[in-house]
Amino acid sequence: MAFSRILLRRDEREAIAARLNNDPGHRPHVGALWQMFNGEDWVPLLGPEPLTEEQIAERTARVGELALE
Repeated sequence: MAFSRILLRRDEREAIAARLNNDPGHRPHVGALWQMFNGEDWVPLLGPEPLTEEQIAERTARVGELALE
């Protein structure tokens, strides 16, 4: 499937993966995963789960530290 833009939102990617998984002609083999080309490399379509609030806070704090340096 071709898209004119990178699917940035996870819910968009989940909808595409569900559509592909429900199509008998496109179901991945056991252990396989869907990928998308992001313009530079092939990456997992669903990727990691969204960050937790703690992870977001840690990253935000680190950005502040780096900005001070």
